[in-house]
Amino acid sequence: MNQVILDAKADLESDGLIVKPSGAEALLVAATVVERGDGLGVSPDASMLIRQRDGWVAVFPAEGHRTYEVPGELPGLLALMRAVHDRYRRGGGPLREAFRRVVPGAETYLAGEKGPGARAPSVPAAAPPSPGEWGVVPGKG
Repeated sequence: MNQVILDAKADLESDGLIVKPSGAEALLVAATVVERGDGLGVSPDASMLIRQRDGWVAVFPAEGHRTYEVPGELPGLLALMRAVHDRYRRGGGPLREAFRRVVPGAETYLAGEKGPGARAPSVPAAAPPSPGEWGVVPGKG
């Protein structure tokens, strides 16, 4: 893992999130983990932060086999991760609902298809808002 990934991990952990490496270029991010008793933990609110060749993408669950995929710069995506997980902690419900409440035009970030046999998701072309434009600024309403 490189220093940028380690710094992103530390940043999200400082906000009380559970962050685990997923390969050398990605982080699994969750607000809660439930231990199954066999040493394996599962999370009902997992999301991913992935470093790609041409930038970063934050991936959140949507309905079925779909995901919300938001490309952008790392600082803005860290703010998005904190805002969505903060809203999830305060409001409960599925993480996808927290994403919809935080991100204006959330549906423009949908990737993949519903149902069995869904194709692999692709990052949508929509340009993400700057960090201050998310529906909820971390630590605020």
